[in-house]
Amino acid sequence: MQQVIERRNGCSENHRLMDRPSTDQFQVESESSDTLHKKLEDKSRELRQMNGEDLQELTVQELQKLETLLRRSLSSVSKKKDEMFIQGINTLKRKEVELIRENQRLKHVVPDLIIGQRQQSLESVIRRSSYFLEDGGDSDTSLKLGLPFHN
Repeated sequence: MQQVIERRNGCSENHRLMDRPSTDQFQVESESSDTLHKKLEDKSRELRQMNGEDLQELTVQELQKLETLLRRSLSSVSKKKDEMFIQGINTLKRKEVELIRENQRLKHVVPDLIIGQRQQSLESVIRRSSYFLEDGGDSDTSLKLGLPFHN
């Protein structure tokens, strides 16, 4: 019975030790945190320098290196912008060709529709006038045949 109690107490002690981080672990985490904090400061300083701030502490060589980096970055941005403009122009040219084709198609369709509508309109007028002529013939109505004149 005594052995079981001792084993239980031993397990409880092991669990408490495992739950409590060691000083070594704190030290590693602290070093990792310090390293990350240092990296963050360095990157923030680099970003400010790229924006033209905090340049007074740089040497001439570091300034030249920064200038070269900025020129390369500007070149990349300009190339990407040009690519996007060319892509937009090409898209608009394709749309232009499609619209020209559609316009040509409609130029052939619309006159056929107009002629068809005029024919239907003319037939309708003839039917109505023949109805009135059959009805009494006393009216003083005249009928002009032909296409209407438009300016």
